Amino acid sequence: MKKFFKIASCFCLALCLFVGGSLLLSACNNKMDLAYGTVTRDPSQVGGATLSFVYDEKTHTATFGGAGQQVAYYLEDTALGREEGNRVGIQITAPEAVKDFSKAKITMGNNTYENGSFLDGDNYVWCFPKFTETKRIETIKITWTEDSKEQTYTVKLADGTTLAPRTTTNEPTSRNALNNNNNYYNNGTNDMYNGRYMNGYNRNFNRIRNNYSKPIQPR
Repeated sequence: MKKFFKIASCFCLALCLFVGGSLLLSACNNKMDLAYGTVTRDPSQVGGATLSFVYDEKTHTATFGGAGQQVAYYLEDTALGREEGNRVGIQITAPEAVKDFSKAKITMGNNTYENGSFLDGDNYVWCFPKFTETKRIETIKITWTEDSKEQTYTVKLADGTTLAPRTTTNEPTSRNALNNNNNYYNNGTNDMYNGRYMNGYNRNFNRIRNNYSKPIQPR
């Protein structure tokens, strides 16, 4: 009889562990499927103003360039922690349903930023992946909230796209590219110096003018 109770107890314990583990696993997998964010080019059009850009909402893939097109080269900026190289820029705006970014997380290359620290504005982030002849695709993973599923965005170069070489005329920083576009974004006014960005991308223009103030890039 004692042996029977011992076996029964072991069985009950195993059953409890199985049920508990199943419930825990179910809870972990029961995360929300949020709508994907909106992907556009960054305001300063890093990579080149004439570079083609297409975003596929089904595969969540941003494709730059095409036959006969070149990705611009940017010199190193140690102050901003940015390596020299060929880069493009995108802006990922969070889904409208997301209001709290305190648990938001992004991973690109070997870098992960948490607690919404990577945001460049109220609800968006700029990413500037670096490309080489052997690396023509980058993956960006974002979890917007603690209880939502991870989303994967892909940035790649189209077939036939070439990389501009390093020359003495390359932009020393991204600020030049942005300043060249100020007439468009600010209609030739001096609002860019007053902390205002008229198209509503960012209420603090100083962060836009610096552009790579918090670069999300592989080191």
